[in-house]
Amino acid sequence: KFPYLNGGGTADAEVLGGCVSLGFRVAEKVAMADGTWQPTLAVSSIEIEIKEDLTLQINGSWFSTVYNVLASVFKDLIKDYIASTLEGSLIDHVVSLVTVLNAFMKEYWPMLLQLLHVTVEELPLASAWRGAKPLAPPMPHEEDLTFTSSNLPIVLAKRTRDRMALVSGVTLPNLKTSTLTDTQRHELYRIPLQATIVGVNGLSCAKLTSKEVATLLETLPAPVQLRFATAVPDDDFQVKPRRMLRTFDVSFGDGPLGLKLRARPLVLETLKSLPRPAVLTFSTSPDGIVSFKTWPPLVDLDLKDSADPCRSYVVVTGFSRLPSFGKNSKQIAVDDRVVAVNGASVTSLPYDKVMDVLRHAMASPPYRVDFSRSGSVATTTVTFPKGPMGILFRSDKDHGVYVKKFVAGLGPAERSGLVYRGCAILQVCGKNVDGLDVEGVQSMIDHAQPPYHLTVRDMDMENTLSLLYS
Repeated sequence: KFPYLNGGGTADAEVLGGCVSLGFRVAEKVAMADGTWQPTLAVSSIEIEIKEDLTLQINGSWFSTVYNVLASVFKDLIKDYIASTLEGSLIDHVVSLVTVLNAFMKEYWPMLLQLLHVTVEELPLASAWRGAKPLAPPMPHEEDLTFTSSNLPIVLAKRTRDRMALVSGVTLPNLKTSTLTDTQRHELYRIPLQATIVGVNGLSCAKLTSKEVATLLETLPAPVQLRFATAVPDDDFQVKPRRMLRTFDVSFGDGPLGLKLRARPLVLETLKSLPRPAVLTFSTSPDGIVSFKTWPPLVDLDLKDSADPCRSYVVVTGFSRLPSFGKNSKQIAVDDRVVAVNGASVTSLPYDKVMDVLRHAMASPPYRVDFSRSGSVATTTVTFPKGPMGILFRSDKDHGVYVKKFVAGLGPAERSGLVYRGCAILQVCGKNVDGLDVEGVQSMIDHAQPPYHLTVRDMDMENTLSLLYS
């Protein structure tokens, strides 16, 4: 219904720096019905990114001015939505294209492999589906459930800001005509509504659309193990995605380069004598300064040797978790229902709206949440001095919101999404850690003064750059 209430109207859109990336892999093989192996072409990655800017201009409406202000305020949200929507539409076409290409390429594979001097036995096994990588151990807001029945009756919807599969309902078959056992029906009752399916049989399905996940659920034989990620109001679980290594070339003519460099004096000397015109290659920096509002960052540290025998790094090997405030309050129990937030009733609101209300309350602590026990009209008011709550919620058939379980929260470093396992610590609050062991760096963290920040180096990215340009 945009920009007009009847769904009509026009809008001019201009995209700068749009990038469509398609990745294909030939180095896969699948088992044929007769037991032989045959190469196949598969989609390895699909990514649409608007790197620079998206300008949206609404025309010909009485409310054009209002719409244009809203489009400007929410430009990042609109940019992400358009990119993810285009990506989801492109996937369906690319998957169909690959199917046609594989049918066409079937008789040409022997000749191509001979020209490339590659045998079928040298090709790696085909993955089960696009992006089917082994899952890491479940996060606090994730759980693995096993189902002994096939063709699971899960109703899926597309998540709002991406294409992942959201559980909107479970269609239970008629009790009289169903062949399901009591155990199998109980398994279906455990499916969390409004949760996202992020893994199937131990493999990630994050790159699949809700339609593709639905097809998997219809075709996979029993038993099937699914990993569900429960939506939570806590900001702790909104972890930023890991930075990707990107490179790009820039041409420079006569005149100053206009660059301000740090920590690379040898590069500066090289640039002073660089003939023109010149092409410089830039990349994502493996170093980064991560600021924290709360301290300590709750990281586990260890000493790691580097390629340089004269130098070693103190690296992050893991993260510690924050205790659940909800559990420690001793006032809340599993299956308690959320009835009010800051005095406003939420019993008539759907699950996603209640989560929005809780997020809004957490943004302005302290905040109060009223809970009621099953079968009781009495309520208990719990005051949270700050977020997170340390609680996972679930939605029932009556659309109420209940306490599912208590979870430990992510610490500041893990929540930032910018500090990874294997990252090297370079500075603590602006002070170098050169020559210090683990105890020395930990002591600097314990006695740090605000403003709080860590300077870290992504060693994987650093090593990749060294290999690319050595």
